[in-house]
Amino acid sequence: MSMYSSDQKYVFFSYRREDAEHLVKRIQQMSLGIICMKWDSSLLIPGVAWQLQLEQEIARSDAFVFVISPGSVASFADHSSHPTCAWELRCAMELGIDVVPVLWESPKDLHLLPTEVSNLHWVSFEDYRTSGLTDDNAFNFAWDRLMLGLNGNEAAWMDDSLEWYDKLSAWRDHDEHADFLLSEDEVRDLESFLRRTPPRCAHVLDHPEMTRFIRVNRVRWKLPRGRRH
Repeated sequence: MSMYSSDQKYVFFSYRREDAEHLVKRIQQMSLGIICMKWDSSLLIPGVAWQLQLEQEIARSDAFVFVISPGSVASFADHSSHPTCAWELRCAMELGIDVVPVLWESPKDLHLLPTEVSNLHWVSFEDYRTSGLTDDNAFNFAWDRLMLGLNGNEAAWMDDSLEWYDKLSAWRDHDEHADFLLSEDEVRDLESFLRRTPPRCAHVLDHPEMTRFIRVNRVRWKLPRGRRH
């Protein structure tokens, strides 16, 4: 059984075109299995509020990448003439979308960034930028870090799921003997694990044998059957 979803991940890129258009284009070219969405006025439907359209795109995203550059950070200044990046980031945070900051060029007014973002660990493409866009090793290193940021939570959850499949295998290999069911503490750990299932990983524990294993353990410890997550 494949544990990985074939579904594509939708990523919204918020950036200032004048600063980082080359970076976003190259990331899009590298995005195998990922749809990298970006703001593009040519995609907006005339006669419909642009903020509403962008909000809908952000809401359906699995992750939100905010590219830090002088222009994008300046959008947070009072009376900014280009406030779109700031609005997009606030929208993503209000919707609870995972935010991954990407540093392209350090601005002087970095303090304008919301603390919710400035406190996050960044992915830095600065070495690639300062190389004159010629250092492919610097780009590839940052690209790998970006992929880790976009998939890290899911990857960690997937690794943890193997523990529960090992316990299922032990129970099955011993003819489903009660001695190989979970302890009460383990069942509670499993319930906690199920509650934090990433949406794109919901299929991983839907295997019929795992479903039955969970049900048998719940019955053993008289836990409610409620929704897994």
